[in-house]
This record gives sequence, structure tokens and C-alpha cells, in this order.
Amino acid sequence: MGLSRTGTRGDRGDRGESALAYIAVIVLLAGTLVGVGQTGIGQRVTSALTCSVGKVLTNGRCETPGVTPISHSPTPVGSPAPDPEDYWDMLCRELGLHCDDWDTSRGLSCNDHNVVTVYEYYSDLYMRHPELQWAGMAALAGGHVYGGMQDMHVLRKASRDVREQILRRHFPQMPAVLLDALVGATEAEFEFFEDKFVSMHKQIFRDLGWQHMAYDRGGIQEMRRLAAAGQLPRAELDAWEDIASGDPERIANGNEALLYREQKIILQDDYDEMKGHHGLVGLAMTYMMGQTTESPIPGGKPFREVVNEVGTINLPDEICLTPWGPCQSLGDITVRAPFATGNIATFDSRWKWITEDMLPRYQYLLEHEPDRIREEIGRPPHELADESRLIPIGYDPEDGVC
Repeated sequence: MGLSRTGTRGDRGDRGESALAYIAVIVLLAGTLVGVGQTGIGQRVTSALTCSVGKVLTNGRCETPGVTPISHSPTPVGSPAPDPEDYWDMLCRELGLHCDDWDTSRGLSCNDHNVVTVYEYYSDLYMRHPELQWAGMAALAGGHVYGGMQDMHVLRKASRDVREQILRRHFPQMPAVLLDALVGATEAEFEFFEDKFVSMHKQIFRDLGWQHMAYDRGGIQEMRRLAAAGQLPRAELDAWEDIASGDPERIANGNEALLYREQKIILQDDYDEMKGHHGLVGLAMTYMMGQTTESPIPGGKPFREVVNEVGTINLPDEICLTPWGPCQSLGDITVRAPFATGNIATFDSRWKWITEDMLPRYQYLLEHEPDRIREEIGRPPHELADESRLIPIGYDPEDGVC
């Protein structure tokens, strides 16, 4: 695992010379960003630096445009210590989520506000706590998933003739038998996949969102309190201990543990359901997802270029032209196909993509190009979604198709 770039959480000290020095640095940085703002650095980063001045002077909180303001104050003295359900209620209330009617069976457009707000929350967490690398990756991947949800939504609404025309034109690389299965899929089958993705999005947030809020509010001490009360499993506390350690390698390992939990524990049964849905239809849909999915990490390889092994040719360790040499050392040759040979719904194939390309590339950017990855994480979900969409039909979040 590569090294990561982390932030330092803690006290800024008494106001005085240290505060004035901090303010001077912030003003210089803000001025620099304003000066280059027209070349592509987002207003969001500039605003975050600028409002930090007020935070030092007033001990208040910064509110960055485009990010839902969150209360970061600890639990008042004398108040009952919050449990996971309390944190869930606070998340719903403070993020403005429609939790009372968060019915994932109604599809994307009727849950669009919640979907977008959650991805913005992940971005905000990383911006304030760079050690929360899982949240940063969730914001990046979320934009691509959001685009995929939009594609599924508009395909569901389209007539069968339009769906056939689009699928045959845009996915010629699909094996014919699988493409035929998708072309013949019904509106109800497309609705199943759309609803499933909306459900998976909520499940991840329900499982890890409250934990991030607890850490955001009380740091590692709050996570230890929750574990001592039996409200946080030991394995998850270990991950948070790593994340809060300040050690780059441990931070990366702790975030990877949360990612493994997300992919294996939370989502795998849903992927299995999708892959097995109505015979060839589920197999075709999940294969298409892997064949067309690009990496959400800038510069990363798509699934089809990582999980594309056909076989391995075992060669002798060494070949000599004569008994006396010269000799040439050899290694095994991996034969690769120009298309995915695995299914993204299969955990081993998906985890291979994540651990062999996505995570190493992400860690490289965190260490060597932190400004680039920070700017990418800070982009609005709809921008990331627009860049990742494959279906040329516009998406309207207020279309009322539920």
C-alpha cells in the first residue's frame, strides 16, 4: 500500500501570535488561489481557505458554498451520549435528508436529493479531514455511480425500440447472446437494477455514514466510547484507530478496511442478486457494467483493462542457447484479452480491480498530487456524472418517474 497524505486534527492553540501567523498564511493562500482562479482552481477551495480566517477569529465554523453545513460541535456536557441511531437521526436532520420517505423502490428521480446530498457529504468530510480517504474515494466513485443510475433511469423510461437502438449502437463489444438479452429486457427489469443501485447507495450510507459523523464530532475517543458500549464492532474500531493514527501507512490500511467492508459485507449480496436476476438478463447487465465502467480515479485503468486475463503460459526459468551459454532468464507470460474476462458483480474480480489499480493510483495521487485529487473530490456530483454517462438521453431529476 502506498503512502498517503494526511491532515492533522487538533488544537490550533491560543489566539495571539500563532493565530495571526495562521491568518497571514491563509490570506496569502487565498490571494494566490484568487489570482489563478480563472485557470481552473474551483471557487469552492478559495472559499474554504477564506472562511478559515473567520474560524480562527471566532472559533466558529466555515460554510463552503455548495456544501450542506454540518454542526461539528461535540455533545453538550450532561447530554446523553449518542448511539448509532441518534447519529443517524442527526445526519438526516442536519443534512436535510428525506429519511422518512427514503423509499429506494421508487427509483432515482424520487430519491435524487438524498443521493446527491450524501455524495456531497462524503466530499465535505474529506475536505475537512484528509485522513478520511474512504470518504474521498466514495465521493469520486459516487459521481460515476450517479451517472450509471441516470443511464439506468432513462433506459427504463425509453420504449423498447429506442432501447434496442441505443444498446446495439453503443455496446457493440458485448457478446451477441448477452446483448440480445438486454435488448429483450422489460421496463420492470430495468427498474429492478435502478432500484437496486439506489438501495445499495443507501445501505452504504446507513452503515458508514453515522460512523463518519461520530468521528467528525468526537474523534477517536468517540469511536472508542461507542466500541466500549458495544455499538461499534472491534474490527471497525481497529480501522478507525488506524485512520486516526497519523501514520500514513496505517491511515491507508484503515480506510482500505472500510472499503473492504463496503464491498464485501454491505454490497456483495446485492451484486449477487443483480447477476442472478432473470437468468441471462442479470448476467448481461452486470457484464456490461464491467465492460463499460471507467475508473473514478484520475489516470486509473478501467475494469476491462485490469480484469482481462485469459491464461498464463509457464516458461522455463532460464533458456540457454548452448550448454555454455549465453542464457536468458524468463518469466511466465500472462495472456490478456481486449475485453473484460471477469464480471464486476463477482467480488474477487471487483476487488482485484480495486486493489491492483484503483487504490494504488489513489494513494499515489494523495501523496504526489494532493491538490489535483482534492480538486477532483470537490467537484459537484452532477459534473462527475455527466462525464461518466453512456446513454445519450437527458436525465431530469424532477420527471416524477417513481
